[in-house]
Amino acid sequence: MRPLSDTQIDNLCEQFETCWCIDSAGADGIIAFIKSHELNCRVGRGTVVNLVEIDIERIWMSWDRKLADTSLQTDANELVRAFHSLPKFSSYENLFRDFCEIEAVRFKLAVCESRCRDQWGDAIGSYYYSQGYGLSIPANLNFKPRMLRCEFDGQRETPAPTFPLRGHNVIGRRRSFDAADCFVEELQHGNRIVLAGLAEASISREQLSIQLLSPKFTVVSNLSKVNPLRVCSVADLAPGESVVVGYPFAIRLPGRKLHCY
Repeated sequence: MRPLSDTQIDNLCEQFETCWCIDSAGADGIIAFIKSHELNCRVGRGTVVNLVEIDIERIWMSWDRKLADTSLQTDANELVRAFHSLPKFSSYENLFRDFCEIEAVRFKLAVCESRCRDQWGDAIGSYYYSQGYGLSIPANLNFKPRMLRCEFDGQRETPAPTFPLRGHNVIGRRRSFDAADCFVEELQHGNRIVLAGLAEASISREQLSIQLLSPKFTVVSNLSKVNPLRVCSVADLAPGESVVVGYPFAIRLPGRKLHCY
């Protein structure tokens, strides 16, 4: 069977873009699309990569549009579950013939997903792909991350420490093995941010999380089993509670205020 011509590939991709919908997103949707066209030519690896890249981009664009209708009354836990159910670049591996083909395309697909997550998602960044998949994704030099600035009470004259936010960020006080009371540590799925010393029992070791959903919205969760959490002008969260928040917002902790912007 002869391969598709360049014109056929372009036409196929245009048709896929035209008929794409979120309900048929993912690898199964691409398979169904190819079968529905009863092609008499072989669909090569490059063509499949093009279709996957279109699918990934449209998924994240659709996610961003969905969040445009988000309000503070939206169920935060349901929104986080929906976020984690989005197809990942690794979900398309069954579209390729063997391990060698998968290895040949996974870097390109990961770069596509990373850029989409910067623009419409959780800005998970290169460290996620390095730790989880052994891929060295180049930094997106055009991307400006969301930030967290910690202002300590009574220290207005001192520059406030500032940390980038990415993915699922966990914030709390120092553990016994930590070397400092204030620092950020990159983990695969997000950053761990330490803002309090060992003796500050009013702040839990894992006091709260900030789950980025898009450049506009996040979910703040009180991870503590005992300590309350105030999201300023939004809600007071009891242990275990979560809320959807739009940027910019602030969080009050004992002795400090966190500004997220």
